[in-house]
Amino acid sequence: MSELPTEAEYEERFRSRFTIDDKEFTAYVNEPPPSPPIFEKWIPRSSRSQPSANHRDSHKSRYFCRNDERLHRND
Repeated sequence: MSELPTEAEYEERFRSRFTIDDKEFTAYVNEPPPSPPIFEKWIPRSSRSQPSANHRDSHKSRYFCRNDERLHRND
């Protein structure tokens, strides 16, 4: 079996990594940023169908009884 590199060998191998001497790193850093993605058929959140957007009925559960509502009216 081959012997694993020591810490000192790794230090020597990567001593200029992520510095000005690292050609690949400097080429990557100097690239212009990519343009943002463009979504052609994007639906904004405000125009989506949101039946409970006003939250008027948020206090009512699915077990709500209409008779309870009539008891609280002051007609």
